[in-house]
Amino acid sequence: VGTIGTPLSGMKVQNCYFLGNGGNQLKSVYSNDFHYQDNQFGSLAAIAHADVGCLLENSSAGTYQGNYHWDNVIGFQSNSGNYLTIALNRFEQSDTQNVFVNGGANIIFTANKAHTASQTASGVSDNCFFTNVDHLIITENSLFTFDATYSRWGINIDDGCLRVTIGKNKITTTSFDSTNFGPIRVSGAVFALGIGADRVLIGSTTATVAARSTVYL
Repeated sequence: VGTIGTPLSGMKVQNCYFLGNGGNQLKSVYSNDFHYQDNQFGSLAAIAHADVGCLLENSSAGTYQGNYHWDNVIGFQSNSGNYLTIALNRFEQSDTQNVFVNGGANIIFTANKAHTASQTASGVSDNCFFTNVDHLIITENSLFTFDATYSRWGINIDDGCLRVTIGKNKITTTSFDSTNFGPIRVSGAVFALGIGADRVLIGSTTATVAARSTVYL
């Protein structure tokens, strides 16, 4: 644990198992330039789920990669973290949100797998929730569900976010209740300020397209 006046620097937590702990299984406070990699944050039988698998408080300029979270109330949470790279992690089967990012700037969330959130009550919590983040990039993530539980939104970009870019994410609705699951939400306030996104159009024809003709998708 560091402080605002004396933050930690260069911390590395790697190849550890955090299982069945109460509260936050790993809490990082004012830890900058960190590298947290290939850890597991999960449950043990007959023990209540931890509040958060990994909680970053005011921890910045770090890499969070290759970690595996399951059976926590919240899988992963970052509060007021800047210049973070969150990549190649697994977030799954959380009681509420799999991912909760609150505040901060210059955050890259890429190539993660997040599935089967909102286990306590279907349609109440989001798979991945972002609020009050400036300069946010969300790319190439895979979001889905394994069972009849569905999250409210796959990705929820809530109020206070600025300069958001979304691209090449694959968000699959559950086959059990696809009418209640939304892939991406962007709050009206964020949308009004502008949001960047890649759009892929896939089309097919049932006949050969005539020469020197134009097809609009």
